[in-house]
Amino acid sequence: MTIGLSLSGGGARGIAHVGVLQALNEVGIFPTHIAGVSAGAIVGSLYAQGIAPMEIITLIRQAKWNSLLRPAGWGKFGLLNLDKMGDMLLQHIPHNSFEGLKLPVTVSATNIQRGSEVIFNEGELIKPLLASSCVPFLFSPVSFQGLTLVDGGVLNGLLYDPIAHCDFTIGVYTNSFDPAKPVKGLRTLMRRCFNLVLHNSSRQNLSKFDFALEPTELGYCSPTNMYKAAEVYAIGYQAMKTAMPALLEKLSTI
Repeated sequence: MTIGLSLSGGGARGIAHVGVLQALNEVGIFPTHIAGVSAGAIVGSLYAQGIAPMEIITLIRQAKWNSLLRPAGWGKFGLLNLDKMGDMLLQHIPHNSFEGLKLPVTVSATNIQRGSEVIFNEGELIKPLLASSCVPFLFSPVSFQGLTLVDGGVLNGLLYDPIAHCDFTIGVYTNSFDPAKPVKGLRTLMRRCFNLVLHNSSRQNLSKFDFALEPTELGYCSPTNMYKAAEVYAIGYQAMKTAMPALLEKLSTI
C-alpha cells in the first residue's frame, strides 16, 4: 500500500509534524510519498533522508536559531535571510538532491513575479526547501532557476495533488490560529494577515484527504518561537495519538 503524507506550513508550529511522524511510526505506519510546504517541506525532507523523528526533534532543539537566521541587511526585501539555514540543511542532506532521498518528496514555492505555484520534485533540493520556507517580509526572496521565490503557502499551504495517486492520503495542517487572540501593533497585524492567507489557501484542501489532522491547540503557539520545540512536538504527537483509532479504522478498509 502506498501512503501519501502532506505536511503544511506553519513556521515553528510545523515542528508538530515531527510528533505526528513519531506517532505514526510507533504503530507501523510509514509514509511512502511526502509532499510539504515551508516547515512541512523541511521536516518531510529530513524524514525522507532517513532521519528518525526523535533525531529530527533533537536537531531542532539543539539548533542555534539566533545565528541561523541572520539579518538580511539594507536594500533587501526581508528582515532576515536563510543562508545559514541552508548550510545546516546541507550538513544533514549532503547530497542536496531529491533523487538522493529515500522517499519521493514534492515541495512547492511561490513565483512572486508571476503569482504562480512552482512545484519541485527533482534536481537540487536545498534551494527549493529554502524558497518554500521564505515567509514574505520576514525573509528575503530566494533566487533559483531564474525565478524569484517565496513561501509556497502564499498560494497553497497544504499540497494534495502530488500524493493524490497514493492508495491512502493523510493531510496534516498545523497553521490554525486563535481568533480570540488580540491584534496589538504592526507586527501582530502582519502576522495575522499572513496567517489568514495561509489558513484560507490550505483548509480548502483538507477535505480531499482520506484522513486529515488539524491540531487546533497550535493556534495558541507562536509561529516564530523555535525555542518551544518540545511543547509543539508534544501537541502534534498527542493529536495524532488521539486520532489514531479513527485513522487505523480507515486504513483497515483499504
